[in-house]
Amino acid sequence: MSENIRVKCENCGYTQTVPKLYEGKTIKCPSCKESVLAKAQNQPKSHSTKSNIPYFVCTACGSSISNPKNCTPGSFLIEIILWVAFIPILCLPGIIYTLWRLTNKKKICPICRHDTVIPSQTPLAQQILKEQQTKL
Repeated sequence: MSENIRVKCENCGYTQTVPKLYEGKTIKCPSCKESVLAKAQNQPKSHSTKSNIPYFVCTACGSSISNPKNCTPGSFLIEIILWVAFIPILCLPGIIYTLWRLTNKKKICPICRHDTVIPSQTPLAQQILKEQQTKL
């Protein structure tokens, strides 16, 4: 059974769990896409401190979000029309449109519909949450 280590991104503060075999190697942060050297943190996992923190925070409206919406650009109806209307020429327009739609998916805030949703572990999200608590 392989062990895992927790790696914290120096750029955005995002913490991820990776297999121990990546220790000492450079990996890509899923949050900010920067390169990070995988080195184990000395902190043990603590679920009690994260239970009161939401999973995502919207930087536009400051909402705490447990499940952001997935937003795919374009129209499914246009996609179907492009697939059906261009059958004689190998559906190339349909393929291109489908690939464009699938590669541009975003997580959006269900309240303000902006795509500025970030994980709550990042320093910016922590700052937004602290500001909200001081306003209350």
